[in-house]
Amino acid sequence: MALHARETGAERFCWFVLTDNMPAESFYRGVGATEDPEWRRWILPTGALNRLVDDAK
Repeated sequence: MALHARETGAERFCWFVLTDNMPAESFYRGVGATEDPEWRRWILPTGALNRLVDDAK
């Protein structure tokens, strides 16, 4: 997803996580995503997206 986002010009992407899905939340934190304080939406910011793209190369 990170590669596709970068290749299509996106600087970040967002997704939703079920409230009780702690394993997913832990994983997303581990790759550099942050929780949106008003939504159960997660955002992978530019720096973390770039790290994933670099790691995938």
